[in-house]
Amino acid sequence: MNKNEALLKLANLLSIEDTAKILEVSRATLYRWIDDEAMHFPRPVRNGNRVGFKEDEVRKWMKIIQG
Repeated sequence: MNKNEALLKLANLLSIEDTAKILEVSRATLYRWIDDEAMHFPRPVRNGNRVGFKEDEVRKWMKIIQG
């Protein structure tokens, strides 16, 4: 785990890479979902110069999408 990942974990945030892995999609797909308002994907959170996603919001979104 690098320094940025450690700081995101302290803030209880998933990195872009971790979020893509959990969702089993590429980073490009994840960025498309973020930009597509119809997807209602959770907004990224900034922690200093790092960006991440609240894990509980991502998992909640996954449950909604899966039905």
